[in-house]
Amino acid sequence: MDSQFPLPSRDYEVLIRCFCFNQEKYIEDTLKGFVSQKTSFSFVALIVDDCSTDGTQDIIRKYEALYPDIVKGVYLRENHFSKKMTKMPYVNPWRDHCKYEAICEGDDYWIDPLKLQKQHDFLGTHPECCMVYTNINWYDQQKGLMLENYFSQYYKVPTTFKEQLVQGGFWGPCSWMMRMEVARMTLPFKSSDGSFVRLLEMLLRYKIGYIDDVTAVYRKIDESASHSKSCKRLYRYGKGVYKIKQWYMEKYPELIGPADRDKVDLLFVENYVHHMVYYRDFEMLKIIKSNKNLKIPVRKKIWMLLPNFIAKPIIFILHKRKGEAF
Repeated sequence: MDSQFPLPSRDYEVLIRCFCFNQEKYIEDTLKGFVSQKTSFSFVALIVDDCSTDGTQDIIRKYEALYPDIVKGVYLRENHFSKKMTKMPYVNPWRDHCKYEAICEGDDYWIDPLKLQKQHDFLGTHPECCMVYTNINWYDQQKGLMLENYFSQYYKVPTTFKEQLVQGGFWGPCSWMMRMEVARMTLPFKSSDGSFVRLLEMLLRYKIGYIDDVTAVYRKIDESASHSKSCKRLYRYGKGVYKIKQWYMEKYPELIGPADRDKVDLLFVENYVHHMVYYRDFEMLKIIKSNKNLKIPVRKKIWMLLPNFIAKPIIFILHKRKGEAF
């Protein structure tokens, strides 16, 4: 690791970890949420910029100058995401000096100045919990649509390992605070969704706490780890999550029954049948078709049976109308 990057000179109670790339439009909201926190303990915000080419770095530097005791910027010289390089070596030295870790990507933001204090207090009085998350507002940037109290009004978060594995689930990572030993927990493999794997590992071993106060806003944008207008990127993500599920079902067969396996396969077909057919993904088609108990809806089965020269142009047109690109 390059010695130019900042290293801790003291201990903190909480480390805020923020990864960002080309988020000039959003990063100031994120940083404002960090520096507005009112706590009875020390905390530091480590902002790891993945070689942004817009004005993101200028905004981070501005906040570094205004809040030097809180904001610490790491400005990578090459884009690690595109080269599939981990950014954790820049985070780990700070983890050595902190007890808890809160995470928030550079397009999400916090709206409760007591967020960290509430979660710190909760974990201090609930030793059985490895992590605590909160209610959030869910904001669609393109549509300008804000769904308030998302977890209590619109979406039920899975509560068990089995529910999370089978149906998947969104837990609002921008609201998380974890004990450092859990944040540093070695995951069994790399995946397209590290948060999904981490949640499964936590649900296998610990309890997770919840605070029903809205402390953060999750911002849905066109391009992110789990959202994209690129069908190829979206399919790569979905297929990666499916393979995660398959790995856990094989490892823990006592926790997952045949009906659950059918649900996993059916969910993949429902979400990605167009992608399987368009890309002629024979690997996935073979896996799905090998499940003789799977009752695929007729409308989905038709797509799987259509010759590629018929299905492919129709799928292309359908997705182009939604602003997506294969």
